[in-house]
Amino acid sequence: MTEHWSLPRRIAFRFFAVVTVLLVAPFPLRLLPGTEWLERGIMRAWQVGVAWFAEFVLRIEAPPQIFTGSGDTLWHYVQLALIACVGVIATIAWSLGDRRRQNYTRLAHVLLVVVRYFLACMMLLYGIAKVVPMQFPPLWLGRYDSTLGEMSPMGLLWTFMQHSQTYVIITGCAEILAGLLLLSRRLHVFGALLSIAVMTNVVLLNFNYDVCVKLFSVQLLAMGIAIVLPHARRLIAAVLGNPTSGVLPRTRGDQRYEIARSLAKAGLLAAIAVQAWGQIRFGVSLRREPTVLHGAWHVDRQMRDGVDVPPLFTDDTRWRTLIIHEYGASLRTGTDRRTHYFLQIDETARTITLERQGGVVRHTLSYARPAHDRLILDGTFKGHTIHVELSLEPPPPLSTRGFHWVQDYPYNR
Repeated sequence: MTEHWSLPRRIAFRFFAVVTVLLVAPFPLRLLPGTEWLERGIMRAWQVGVAWFAEFVLRIEAPPQIFTGSGDTLWHYVQLALIACVGVIATIAWSLGDRRRQNYTRLAHVLLVVVRYFLACMMLLYGIAKVVPMQFPPLWLGRYDSTLGEMSPMGLLWTFMQHSQTYVIITGCAEILAGLLLLSRRLHVFGALLSIAVMTNVVLLNFNYDVCVKLFSVQLLAMGIAIVLPHARRLIAAVLGNPTSGVLPRTRGDQRYEIARSLAKAGLLAAIAVQAWGQIRFGVSLRREPTVLHGAWHVDRQMRDGVDVPPLFTDDTRWRTLIIHEYGASLRTGTDRRTHYFLQIDETARTITLERQGGVVRHTLSYARPAHDRLILDGTFKGHTIHVELSLEPPPPLSTRGFHWVQDYPYNR
């Protein structure tokens, strides 16, 4: 017997089907080799469509599509408004042209599979980015030199996460597990429930710390809810201790359809695995080991052109602290201005090179280390001959406090 859907349910399905396809596009093209040209074409169509919609419908200047790492740019909000309008128009046209259809059971199953795999891919990639880690690498020394008041809400969250590596790894493992469960037809509901728990936490953090991935995180949370929704009654009944019916077996097609389906599934799984492995390799390549001069060095004395430079807080040219870390060096002057440099250390020649602006600005200084906590630099810096004597500062409590089971007094500073 053919299942009959109510009119509101059919209309709602048409709208959300169109919106979902537009939201996940061009997935899974970016995973499949040889589809880059088609993905570029789709992205170009989005650029043209968003620009037209902004100018002729919203009556605002077309926002540029700039890849800044933010998913909450004006361009993304205009795109979301465009998707909503297209969804309404397409739903009206679809409803008028397909009035006699009683249900969309098969199409709903296909759409659910697409959402499952998209959400699984995102969970796996974000989880790997936390476990490797790429999204929240361990704190670097330059961050310890920042005061709390200098941090933005997002910067405060990132600092907290970078310090809490165990927490980051656990959340990353939860995301990876959710992604793996979503790939299984039998276990995908558990994966969706776990993704809802994970993404609820992410959405709350994004909104409370002004992280610029609010739109995308809400979309992922909504996808998890959409996957669970068809099973909501059974889940509630199971929680309340009531009997529940079993899941109906998947409707199978002829042999050729099943072979094509299996090949497509295997190909997509392989593409996701390749993407995940590539992300792991990229994350490993980003790791940097501490250098021989690693540490925060306080400037005890500085001479410029043979003359002592007094440590005045109003002198922007007087060095105050030189922080050498895995990713370069950070120089703080007397006025608290910080400048970041790429760093090269030649242990044979005993020189360090501070570099900025793609190598246009380079300063090479010789170094001597008469003791473990003492460093002397000599050379030319910004057109002046300098001699700098530095002492190694003790590591901050945030990096040395560690974990304690027994605490007779709170260590809250």
